[in-house]
Amino acid sequence: MSYIFYPPSAGKKYRIILATYHNCHNHKSVLIHFDEVIALSETSKYTELAKRAGTYVLSTAAGAATAVIFLLLSALIMYVFGLPPYFAGFLSLFSLGAGCMLSGYICGRIKTRSGLRHGFRCAVILIALCVLGALICGTLDGSSALAKTFTAVITGCTGGVLGVNRR
Repeated sequence: MSYIFYPPSAGKKYRIILATYHNCHNHKSVLIHFDEVIALSETSKYTELAKRAGTYVLSTAAGAATAVIFLLLSALIMYVFGLPPYFAGFLSLFSLGAGCMLSGYICGRIKTRSGLRHGFRCAVILIALCVLGALICGTLDGSSALAKTFTAVITGCTGGVLGVNRR
């Protein structure tokens, strides 16, 4: 048995051809088997990690931008219509939900499978960003954290499933 390595073809890491030589009745025959082997070098491991993380970065950035835009629109609506301050909690919850929905949807569209899991991950990343921002500003309040986390997870998972199932 011999191993012959060929350079990578389109979309494949390495191609290994296993050639076995048979000698029956003084006739030599060669059987060639094609096997795909995923043999990643150190640099391509980091490339694959960057590709995976890039999807989450892109979808989370889009979701965060959407949430910020919705927050600005909510502030404008509150100012123009003179809404009382207790509407701010509901409008911020709506903005976070819209951002998580879009984030999960984009990640589901890119990944094309496991939308629930990817939407959940995007929602967790956005919640972590919100907590980090609250820690930096010194406004971390645990009173509505459970509602925001629950809303973010549900809308992120829903967006991921919708993104995967989009035709």
